[in-house]
Amino acid sequence: MLAREELAPEVRETAGALTLERIAAWASPSAPITFATGLVSIYFLKYGTDVLGVEPGPLGLVLGLSQLFDALARPIVGFLSDRTRHRLGRRRSWMLASILPIALSLGMVWAPPSALGGDVLLAWLALGHFVLAAAVACLDVPRMALPAELSTRSGDRTRLFAANGVATALSSVFAFTLGLRWLRTSSAPREAALGIAAILALSTLASTLWLVARVREPAGNQGRGGRSPFRAWAQVLRNPFQQRLLLAAFLYGLPMGAMGVLAPFLFQYTLRRPELTELYMLAFFLAYLVSVPLWVRASRRFAKVHLLAASLGLALVAYAALWAIFEAARTGPSETLPMLVTAALLGVSMSSALVLSPAIRAEVIDYDELLSGERKEGVYTAISDVVFRLGSAVSIAAAGWALEWSGYRPGVVPDARVETTVLWAMTLIPAACVALAILPLLRFGLTEREHARIMAELEQRRAAG
Repeated sequence: MLAREELAPEVRETAGALTLERIAAWASPSAPITFATGLVSIYFLKYGTDVLGVEPGPLGLVLGLSQLFDALARPIVGFLSDRTRHRLGRRRSWMLASILPIALSLGMVWAPPSALGGDVLLAWLALGHFVLAAAVACLDVPRMALPAELSTRSGDRTRLFAANGVATALSSVFAFTLGLRWLRTSSAPREAALGIAAILALSTLASTLWLVARVREPAGNQGRGGRSPFRAWAQVLRNPFQQRLLLAAFLYGLPMGAMGVLAPFLFQYTLRRPELTELYMLAFFLAYLVSVPLWVRASRRFAKVHLLAASLGLALVAYAALWAIFEAARTGPSETLPMLVTAALLGVSMSSALVLSPAIRAEVIDYDELLSGERKEGVYTAISDVVFRLGSAVSIAAAGWALEWSGYRPGVVPDARVETTVLWAMTLIPAACVALAILPLLRFGLTEREHARIMAELEQRRAAG
């Protein structure tokens, strides 16, 4: 391994430079964005049907299509940010441009004019969700591409993604407890939603400006993206290690959207205990938060891909246990403690996916540089997001139509068919998807030793110019 002073300038610029302030500044926009997108995913279908008066089928389709639009926009943003040349850097210029559209679209989504109704209201909401999806992609893809550039060391990258996981978990706790409760119990839900949208817009502005001011991009990577979008996308999709990560991400991400939007229905109509909604989310995300540093420590002793596969096995057990607990609660008293313990196990498992998966992807990007001589962090990040969100989009749209086909109507007590539909979508279907997601991770050839060899060869190339 080369000494630090022997590295090329763009490598020396990042090596050893990850202060806690830089890590916190990079992770900070995750808090408002996670709050905004999480609250939309878990509660907007119910808010739109019960408060705004939109039918669940068309609204579920709008939510699913906006996720699909997000998935289509991300590879374009990733490629363009890889190719961008700007005095602020190829990532931060995109982040700044996203702030105003995010603020405007949040207002459109949560506080539409009260005079709108019917198809006009549905079109207004669709436009708001589409603008929000595109704007979030312009902030999130360049930001999540940065860790592979900010340091060449695997441990540093894992620390960055762990900080992002902590910010995500804290924001999710507030979104799915305080935010959800504020909307669910407010006597004026439209005014409450407007207040939440305003707070999120200001938080996005402050956190993004902090990131731009405190995080510097390595200048040597400007212009090192793929030369054509289709060639860059094809290279990413042909990468054998990326293929395995993508397949696993699609499978464990497939049920996540439906689980989010159906959770309020499960606790209100299947269990008849809506007050457990926030408590369940709190147990999940507190366990998620506490376990993030544990995964970071474990990654220093064990292969990250093996840890990821083991965590998915834990999720499989948790989903099966949740089905048994929820099924028993349909015919008898609900046992709160086992439900919360199982939700906590699920949180521990899911935290590994958001910490370890992007850290493994950063090593795959280094492997790609060894083959192509290009740095395509934006494209890799975008396509990984696309695959995960594609599964979420399909399941969100399916959840809306499943509710409609099962006979659910706002304000009408649902029958057993609705209860069963929601229960299976929250437990057994996710369990099957997670079981399949473990398979592509079992024979993952990019080991820690192989990555160290790749980095040594890349550093020698850079030192030689």
